Amino acid sequence: MIKAGDTVTIMHDCVTHGGNLIHSANDQLTVLGVETEPAHYSRLCPDIWIPEHVTSVLLVGADGHYQMTSFYEQFIGEKVAKTNIKKGKTIFNRKKFKSTSLINTIKGVVIHPELGLPAYTFEEDESYVECRRCKILNKEEIQTLTK
Repeated sequence: MIKAGDTVTIMHDCVTHGGNLIHSANDQLTVLGVETEPAHYSRLCPDIWIPEHVTSVLLVGADGHYQMTSFYEQFIGEKVAKTNIKKGKTIFNRKKFKSTSLINTIKGVVIHPELGLPAYTFEEDESYVECRRCKILNKEEIQTLTK
């Protein structure tokens, strides 16, 4: 398992949601810290054993630039809606969050306790939703969903 002090090589360019280059392919970065989820049985399906796994890694480049490897953390502060994925297309399902709203604001990223996958937490309520089930909304989508 990866640990603090290890050196890693970036395989592909890392770009933010806004298109800014964070790291280029082949950059050498040093691991400063690693967060792991301990091994446990799934709460959703108690017969499934989920082994210990890395949830995020804090990296630093030669330029001193820090970067968490969790892809989903770059969307903190964005507005999202719940979606279904059917035949490769994302479809709004009009299902409300616990806040009773169709739109929530991302507060953070955790590991979903039942699924063991990244999940968003929200400013409006204490719920969490698996990241792939949320769509980052643009201004037009926000206007459509708030009508």
